[in-house]
Amino acid sequence: MRLPPDQCDRIFAGEAPLKVWREFRQLAVSDVRRDTGIRVERLEKLERGLVKPTGAEILKLARVLDIAAHNLEPHGSHPPEVTTILRQPIASIVHCAASR
Repeated sequence: MRLPPDQCDRIFAGEAPLKVWREFRQLAVSDVRRDTGIRVERLEKLERGLVKPTGAEILKLARVLDIAAHNLEPHGSHPPEVTTILRQPIASIVHCAASR
């Protein structure tokens, strides 16, 4: 499944992919907590970018959201030289729909 362009814009603007995908899937934080075992307080911090997820958390979240784990990486989390290389295909990496 691909995110619509308006949802991709949110990620490209710096919003946490976890929050964008969760809302796109129409899941409440409590639903994600129930299905992952991650505390609500921790999920809220992850969505605000205050903490980084562990590898185990990424896998649990990706499973619940039914997405590839790399889709939970914040946009711009790569060094500038890598971001430049990835700039063109980034929409496919994030599984976004074609641009408007």
